[in-house]
Amino acid sequence: MVEADGGLVKYMKKWRWDLSKKRGVPPFIIMNDVTLLDLCNKVPASLRELLQITGIGERKAELYGAEILDALAKWDRTQPVPYPKGVRD
Repeated sequence: MVEADGGLVKYMKKWRWDLSKKRGVPPFIIMNDVTLLDLCNKVPASLRELLQITGIGERKAELYGAEILDALAKWDRTQPVPYPKGVRD
């Protein structure tokens, strides 16, 4: 298996943190670290591909799928990703 791009992992952790604050839920409710790493390894481009990610089922895809795919599409590997206070590598 190809190891996930560290910048993408950092970007998706920040995205998860931001979404958790917006929705008022802990980050792990949106997705745990295992799911986040699988997502960053596979980088799905569709809801069908998203359902192949460990920890993403119909409900998670319904709740967060469009936002996950949008976040992945917006990732720019050339831009630094600042972590908000409290987010760990």
